[in-house]
Amino acid sequence: MTDEMPVSPLAGIKLDGMADVFKTNAASLSVVPDYSSCYLDMRSTWHQLVVIGNGFDLACDLNSSFSSFFEPRFEKMRDIEAADMPDGGNVVSRLREAGLTVWDIILFDRSGDDWCDVEGAIAKWMRPSNPARFIDLLDSIFELVFSGKKWQRSLLRRDSVERHVVRYIVEGGFGLEGDYSRDKLNVLLLEELHRLENAFDVYLRKQVEMTPRYPECARELLRDIIMRDMPNEEDYQTELSVLSFNYTGPKEMQLCDVDDTVSYVNIHGRLDEGIIIGIDGKGLMTNANVLPFTKTYRLMAKGGPRYN
Repeated sequence: MTDEMPVSPLAGIKLDGMADVFKTNAASLSVVPDYSSCYLDMRSTWHQLVVIGNGFDLACDLNSSFSSFFEPRFEKMRDIEAADMPDGGNVVSRLREAGLTVWDIILFDRSGDDWCDVEGAIAKWMRPSNPARFIDLLDSIFELVFSGKKWQRSLLRRDSVERHVVRYIVEGGFGLEGDYSRDKLNVLLLEELHRLENAFDVYLRKQVEMTPRYPECARELLRDIIMRDMPNEEDYQTELSVLSFNYTGPKEMQLCDVDDTVSYVNIHGRLDEGIIIGIDGKGLMTNANVLPFTKTYRLMAKGGPRYN
């Protein structure tokens, strides 16, 4: 029996270059794969809601108040009322040619009230009243007037706003004669409100053009409001919404960086896209005469608030 050396399992295998292979594999194992994209974001969510109103635009030196809008319109009304009509023209036709509406007349005569509160004026005139006042009272008078019957003029004071409204509608040639109804009166009043809205839209766009610093000032002010109490993004997933009761928006502010991650909502419409002046519909949504003048109804008719 002879002593034989055990045969190595590596016998016959060429080991040249194996060291380099082991080094290469070891180096690749030292690189840790990046699995960060697979991790769950454990940060809390923070939703920053910013609500702005007319004080925002006023702070940026924009003459956006209803009082600034109505003052020159009232001046036109005074001039027309005081002027002689040598060519046979009537006051109502002159008022309409000047772009004025029945709502200008109503607001012009609201002594003792907040005369530039358009929404308050609409609500006051359109809400049902007992005894009948404002539109409810004029509805009864128009039924007599447009059917050729006499009405008791003592129902209205000589210089009352109701009497001025009666004159405007009777002399205005709005086609209510002969087939008058409350529905037709409501349509007329709503059309007059649309004319007022369009006039305010034109006015406010002009004010933006005349206030060159408005876009920069509005951007800076909005950014300052947004950043107040905004948490660190390392700790929170942040979302941002801006709810604006103004008619100005990203276009007027030149907010090019507003993207889909920021929800900017103009609750009452936006300039050049249809603005809404209406009343609170609480408790009035079942009243067919008042419903078309409510903000809720008007917003839904337009397809809802304007986003981004």
